[in-house]
Amino acid sequence: MLQPTSRLTLINAIRPPARFELESAMAVTFTLNLSALLAAPAAFAIAGSGSATTDAEVQTPVELVHALRTNAGKLTVFAEAGMIGLPSAHRAFAFLERAVVPVRPPRGGIVHPKVWVLRYQASADLEEVRKGDQRLRVLITSRNLTFDPSWDTVLRLDESKGPAGAQIGAVGELFAGLLERTVSPISENHRVRVRSLAEALQKARFSLPPGIDDLRIHVLGLASKPSPLPTVVDRSLIISPFLTDDFFTRVFPRPVDELVSRQEWLDRLNAGTLEPIRKVWVLDSTLDDRGASDADDSPDHPAPPQLSPSDPGRPLVGLHAKIFAFEQDGRARLFVGSANATGPAFENNLEILAELRGPLAELGIDKLTEGNGDEPGLRALFDPYCRNGDNGNGQPPTISFPGVIRAIARIPFKGTVEESDEDWAVTYRATAPMPSFKDIDVHCRPLTLSGDRRRIAPGQPLEERFETSLERMSGFLAFELSHE
Repeated sequence: MLQPTSRLTLINAIRPPARFELESAMAVTFTLNLSALLAAPAAFAIAGSGSATTDAEVQTPVELVHALRTNAGKLTVFAEAGMIGLPSAHRAFAFLERAVVPVRPPRGGIVHPKVWVLRYQASADLEEVRKGDQRLRVLITSRNLTFDPSWDTVLRLDESKGPAGAQIGAVGELFAGLLERTVSPISENHRVRVRSLAEALQKARFSLPPGIDDLRIHVLGLASKPSPLPTVVDRSLIISPFLTDDFFTRVFPRPVDELVSRQEWLDRLNAGTLEPIRKVWVLDSTLDDRGASDADDSPDHPAPPQLSPSDPGRPLVGLHAKIFAFEQDGRARLFVGSANATGPAFENNLEILAELRGPLAELGIDKLTEGNGDEPGLRALFDPYCRNGDNGNGQPPTISFPGVIRAIARIPFKGTVEESDEDWAVTYRATAPMPSFKDIDVHCRPLTLSGDRRRIAPGQPLEERFETSLERMSGFLAFELSHE
């Protein structure tokens, strides 16, 4: 189930089934890359066409523009305010302006879930399906909507054709909660789409993955709730790229059999935190398809090739998957989703975890991590952890970029368009003063005007006018922060 050679790209996971097309979709992500989001509308159109031609043959500029125009209007994408990456200036991002909705966390942490809810409808009469019939698909992942080449998990759930299956209405409750956390007022189209999909999730049932006999969804952070992790276990495995001591002292204050994380985050833990953990591993993420690491770069074991960033077969680097696996009384419980093994993930952040239950033979820790004889398992990537320095090693810098970014992103802005002597002009105004920031230079510009940057004064309301053209008008206002 967690074999390193079993790859699924997010684009393939969101593509409609044959002879279906996208009806509507909603998603939530912590960090957002607008270039990555541009790929989604194209994927919907290419797969939904039902054509036998290859992607290269159908991706003409006119068809891609039509795909963006048609499908971007069917999307609602929630993202943590301040965590939308600044791409290069391009007019194509104008198609996404109305799709992206910045949101704030409800309980002081961060908006951290990574979820897609997609509704497809049949474009033609098929066996057991009539034209216009609809199907739901839900993706619960550890991957943000970015091009990050790291190891992640994806749980894909498709609507069941019959009455049997799991109910996952909590996913709809997550998105209904996000509607109340937007930075600025949103259009009625978004509200109608989100409510419609949330209601559909309440009624639908979803097929269980093979080997799973029970599935439950846990949304953390909308209200105060106890941790869903079990209190009594026979055996445990935790895989988490980010760690804090308070997870092991408050959230899960009991021995852990195996812990897998990143070297730098293990080094940040107090030495006493690691003492009760039987085995501590780091992920050697450079395994190639024969089980050889590129650390063994030799004529007999060459390093894997460095492929194009757009190629789904490229080597994955770095750990980003979050997995909590437990065994008790001959049964297994597996939690996958967005939450790291940190105190904030279970106490302050908005997070989602999917809990899968099943027999040890299908869902046990060894079944999940060991190879099958033909392919290496995830455990082949585990290397023993050796501490580097004391627990102060590698601490992040004290410059408060994240705090300033979030403070700016949570201020509502309004753009006013008017004709000018040259062509058109847009004036961007903030509804509140800019935050105070010491020793940090802040500039802003419309996303499509890379050469017209304006320095921002701290503590003052923003009001900046930019000369532009009709095709260069942008609903995205970009901010750039720098420190000497």
